[in-house]
Amino acid sequence: MATIAPILFMPFRPGDASLPSGVVDAAFLHDVANHVDRNARPKLYASIARALKPDGCLVLIDPHGGALRLLEELGAFGFHTEEDFDGVSGKILDTKLVSGIRLRFRPDGTRSAEKCELASHAGHEPGRRP
Repeated sequence: MATIAPILFMPFRPGDASLPSGVVDAAFLHDVANHVDRNARPKLYASIARALKPDGCLVLIDPHGGALRLLEELGAFGFHTEEDFDGVSGKILDTKLVSGIRLRFRPDGTRSAEKCELASHAGHEPGRRP
């Protein structure tokens, strides 16, 4: 199970190398991606990909929709959804995006059979109150 480090907030600064490469187990984008300028998103995604360990997790939560576009953008950086969403409508994906879509970082393009196992400091599941 991944350990959540005490990084509570980390502002995004393009080109910032404040985290070493390949040391993060999981990253969360909560209501972020749709607010980052479209031209800056590749730098954001590349920074997350650089910091994540291979097979690391990215949890994408966004109430503003655009799931198909966001998943396509993230796919170009080696992120793949844990669930198979082939044939699923954008409207359904947008509904899932509100509660969170988990992605795995697989730069080689393969899919992982393992699920992201994430827990908080209190030991409860993400999204559930202790």
